[in-house]
Parts: sequence; structure tokens; C-alpha cells
Amino acid sequence: MNIKAIAGTLLAFSLAGCVQPLRVETSASGAPIPAGSHYVWLLPEAEQPHLPEASRLRMADALAAKGLIPAAAGGKADYLLLVNQARRPAKVGLAALDPPPVPGAEPAWLARPGKRGKQLSTLELRFLDPATGHEVSVLSARASHGKRDEPVVLDRLIESVSRQPPTP
Repeated sequence: MNIKAIAGTLLAFSLAGCVQPLRVETSASGAPIPAGSHYVWLLPEAEQPHLPEASRLRMADALAAKGLIPAAAGGKADYLLLVNQARRPAKVGLAALDPPPVPGAEPAWLARPGKRGKQLSTLELRFLDPATGHEVSVLSARASHGKRDEPVVLDRLIESVSRQPPTP
């Protein structure tokens, strides 16, 4: 075996050790949502990015697997469902505001924001009481990921959030 082949093999093994599986953290709070409950999907009008249609269909399938049923048009809903999705740099900056910043001047950074690298993606399902609008239950999932995981991160978040309680 020549030296280039050995070096290439060692490089491949060392890079393979750096690749980590996508890790998703989940949380749930509030009252359990009973199976057989009907919900109406609320679409946030001013918030971006919206959940893509294909992901929305996967989410509906995941909720159906938990026994949650979309209410018929004009039908009675037990819950309003608000789904929020967001992505931001995993490393954000912190700037001092004393003295107040001068417009156009560089902020007094205590910690500079990350320009490249990891992103933090979140998916949150909020079940609201249709009569009061109060939050009844929240399911959320978040993942810190690199560019290579971008195509799969939303599906993994949907999968993780749908495996959570609260459904008794």
C-alpha cells in the first residue's frame, strides 16, 4: 500500500470520527391532550418561516398516529393548534448597551456572534383552549446542527415532537 492510500484512509477515519448523529432535545408541559380530541390548525400570518406543506402533512400524520383528529371545516374543535418553526445561528452575540450604542458604530461586543457553523432549529406545538385562547399544552423539540443536517432536521423535529406526551 502506498503512502497516499494510507494517508487517505487515515484522513477518512479521522473525519468519520468528527461526524456526530443529529441530537434532538424535547420538552413537554401542560395538560395531557386526550386521544380522540379534535383540533384546528392555526397558521401564523406574520411569522416566517412557515412550515412547508410537505412537513405540515407529515405533522398531521404524526398527530393522527397519536389519536388527534383535525376538526371538519366549520366543526367543533377541542383545541386550536399553533405550530411555530424557527432557525437561528446556534451561537449568538452579546453586546453591552452602556453607554447606548451610536447608530452605525460597531457594538461593544462581550461575545461576538457566530457567522458560520451550527444552527439551532426549533419546532413547537401549542395547543390552545378555543374558548379562552389560553395555552393548554406545549410540545417542543430543538436541535443544534450543521449544514449537512439541514435537509433532515425538520423531519427529525416532527418525529421527536410527535413521540412526546402529553396524550394519555
